[in-house]
Amino acid sequence: MCIARKKLTLPWVAGILAVLCFPTFAGAWTVSADFEPNGGGFHDSGTLSGANGSSVTVSSERAFGGSQSAKMYMTQGDGGTYGLLYYPQNLAKGTELWARAYYYFASPWSWGNAAGLGDQAIKVLRAVKFPNVGYLSVFGNTQNQIMLSSEIADVQPRASVGFDVDNWQCIEMYVKLSETQGIFRIWKNGQLILEDTTSRTMPSASAVSDNVAFFMANWNNGTAQAQTMYMDDIVITTDRPSKTDANLNPMIGTVGPTPTPTATPTVTPTVTPTVTPTATPTPIPGNQSLFPTLTPALPNEADGVPYELGMKFKTSVAGQIKAIRYYKSPSESGSHTGRIWSTSPGNPQLASVNFANESASGWQVATLSTPLNVSANTIYTVTVNTNSHYAATVNGLATEVVNNNLSSVADNFNGIFGPIGYYPTQSSNKSNYFRDIVFVAATPTPIPGGQSIFSTQIPALPNEADGVPYELGMKFKSSTAGQIKAIRYYKAPSESGSHTGRIWSTSPGNPQLASVNFVNESASGWQVATLSTPLNISANTIYTVTVNTNSHYATTIDGLASVVANNDLSSVADNFNGLFGARGDYPNNSFKNSNYFRDVVFVPSASPTPTPTPTPTPTPTPTPTPTPTPTPTPTPTTVSAVIGNSSLVANVDSNVAGSAEAFSSIATRSSSVSKVSVFLDATTKATKLIVGIYRDNYGHPGSLLSQASVSAVPGRWNILSIPAVSLTSGQKYWIALLGLNGTLAFRDVVGAGPCETSKSSGLLSLPATWITGQVYTEGKVSAFAY
Repeated sequence: MCIARKKLTLPWVAGILAVLCFPTFAGAWTVSADFEPNGGGFHDSGTLSGANGSSVTVSSERAFGGSQSAKMYMTQGDGGTYGLLYYPQNLAKGTELWARAYYYFASPWSWGNAAGLGDQAIKVLRAVKFPNVGYLSVFGNTQNQIMLSSEIADVQPRASVGFDVDNWQCIEMYVKLSETQGIFRIWKNGQLILEDTTSRTMPSASAVSDNVAFFMANWNNGTAQAQTMYMDDIVITTDRPSKTDANLNPMIGTVGPTPTPTATPTVTPTVTPTVTPTATPTPIPGNQSLFPTLTPALPNEADGVPYELGMKFKTSVAGQIKAIRYYKSPSESGSHTGRIWSTSPGNPQLASVNFANESASGWQVATLSTPLNVSANTIYTVTVNTNSHYAATVNGLATEVVNNNLSSVADNFNGIFGPIGYYPTQSSNKSNYFRDIVFVAATPTPIPGGQSIFSTQIPALPNEADGVPYELGMKFKSSTAGQIKAIRYYKAPSESGSHTGRIWSTSPGNPQLASVNFVNESASGWQVATLSTPLNISANTIYTVTVNTNSHYATTIDGLASVVANNDLSSVADNFNGLFGARGDYPNNSFKNSNYFRDVVFVPSASPTPTPTPTPTPTPTPTPTPTPTPTPTPTPTTVSAVIGNSSLVANVDSNVAGSAEAFSSIATRSSSVSKVSVFLDATTKATKLIVGIYRDNYGHPGSLLSQASVSAVPGRWNILSIPAVSLTSGQKYWIALLGLNGTLAFRDVVGAGPCETSKSSGLLSLPATWITGQVYTEGKVSAFAY
C-alpha cells in the first residue's frame, strides 16, 4: 500500500552556476570539485546567490581536504537550489552513475521547517532529473533520517541513521537507470545504509536526463532557521569504480585524514646514538605486542576533527588480550577509550577500557578488567579515540608487521578511522596510527587422559548473554570405537549455577545415553566432569554432547562450519551443528554453525583387549530414562517479550517460499533485543526460516534493523539469535517472516492486523527497505523478540 504524498516543485534560482562545462562525448566520464585555489570545480573566490538571501561561497573557514570548501548559507523561508557540476553528457537507459561529496552541518542546526509541512528539509545530493517528470535525490528529513526520494517511482525509504552535526561525513549515491527495475544505493561514511533494487529510476525507456547535478537545496516549505553547511571533495562519475563495499557493490569510497608533514619534519637526531635508547619503552603488563618500541614518523598531527583510530590484527595461536596500548601525541588531551572489535558482520564491540593516569606523550597502556579470549587466525580490530592530535606513519601498514604470534593485516585497507565510538570504516594511505594490544598465548588445557576435539581452542565471544537458559551442544563422531570418559565445556566468566553434561543419540527420538553433574567448577574456562560409568560408542556414528547454561555462554560464530578434527574425534559439518534449545531437552535449533564449546574426553578401544575378566558379572546396561517428547509449550522459556506475541494462538496461516510477511507490534519497554522466537506450525515445509525486525515508517514497515536465519523446525518454537538492536518503549516495530524451499506455516489472529507482504516475491533474504505488497487483517502472530 502506498501513501500518497503531495509533490512540491523546487523553484529554479536565477543564479544557478555551471562550474564545469564539457562538450558532449561518448564513453565514461568523471567530474570533480575540491574548491582549492586554481583547483578544479568551483571558483576559488566569489559568491553564488540564491532565493531569499541564500548563497554559496568558497570559504576557508573549514575544509575536509586542503584549505577551502563550499560554504552554503540558507535563510529562513523558501530556499534556493544550487547546481555545482554539469554532466558532460545526458544520461539514458542503462547508465550507471556514482556521486560522492563530504558534508559538514554546523551548529545550531535543525532538520525541521518553518511551516511544519512536508517531510524533507535539506536535499544533499541529486543525481538525475528527467524533464518535468521527477527527481532521484538524497534527503535529510525532519526526523533527521537519511532517505532517498524517487518522485519517478513515488518511494521514500528511510535509513535508521541520520546526518551528523559538527562533523565531516561522506555521502555517496549510486543510480542505475531503468524504466522497470532500477537500482539506487546510499552510503554514509563508506557503509551502505539504503538500497532500492525494485523501483523505476526513469519514466520510460526513451527518456533522457538533463545534464546538471544539484548539491544543495532547502525544501520550499522553508527551513526552521538560518543555517550553514559546508561541502568538499565532490566526485561524479560514470566510470565503474574499482573499490567495493562489504557486499561487493562498486563505490567511489571515502578518503581519510592524510597527515601533512610539518615544515620541519621529525628526523633522527644528528648526535651519535648511545647504545642504550634515550627513551625506555613503556613496560607491557603481559607477553606480546606488535609495536613494543616502535615510534611514529609523524607524532603530532591534527586535522581539527576527532577520530576513532584503529588497526586490524590477528594471532597465530589462541590466547587472551590483556591490555590495549596507543601512542599519545604531545598536544593531545582529554579522555581516551580503547576498544576491541570483531570484524564479523556488524562489527560488534568485544571489549573496552578507559585509559587513566596517562603521561604527557608516548605509549599508554590500559589493562582490561577481564582478559578477552581470541581465536587463532581470526581478524580483530583495536581502536583508541583521539580528540585533537594523533600520531601516524604513512604506509606503515602497507606490509605485514609481525612480532611473535601477532601480526597486522596487509589488505590495502588497514589503518582505519571514523567517528568516535563507532567501528571505523575509512582508510588513508595504509597509515599506522599506533594502536596496539598486549597478548598472552594460551596454555594448552590438560585433558584427563584421552582425546578431545578442542585442545587449545578458546571462544571468540567468551561471555555472551541472551537472558535465556539453554541446552547447548555439538554433534561429533569417532573414527574408531571406544569410550567417552568425561564431558567438557567452556564456562563464561559471568556464568553461575549448576551444570549437567549429557550425551545423546541422534537416532529418532534422540534418547539420552549418559549424564553427569559438574562439581568444583572454576570461575571460567574449561570445566571437566567424569562419567561414573564410561559410555561405549561405535565408530563413525554421530552423537551429541550438551551442557546447559543458565545465563551466559561462550561461542564462536561459524566455528563448526567446517570439520574440526583431533586424533580419532571430529565435529560434524552438516550446516546444522552448534545446537541450542530448552534446558534439559535435546536441542534442535542451530544458528550460523556456532561453536558453543561442548566437548568430550574419549579413549579408543584397546585391541586386543588386554586381560578379559574371567566371568564378568553382567552389569545391566543402564536403560536410559526416556525423556518425554517435548510438547510445544506457549513459550520456549519464561521470557518477557519486548515486541510481539509470546502466546500460541490457534489460527494457522502460511506463505509460499520466497514471500515475506510483516506483523506490527508496539514495544512494551525500552530494551535491547537479541533473540526472536517464532512458532512454526507442523505443516511447515520450508527448510529455512529468516526473521527480521523493521522500523515503522508511517504505519508500514520501513528499514531493516536486524535479521537472522535458522533451519526451520516444524511444530515447535524456533529461536533465532539476531544482532542486538535497541527498541524504544511505545514505538511501533514490525516482525517479518520469510521461508525458503517450501511453504512457511505460522500462527496468527484474524482481525488483529494489519499485516503486510513484501512487494517482491522469490526472495532469498529480507529486503533492506520494505516495499508493501498486500495488506491483510491478520495480526498478533506467535512470534516475539526479547
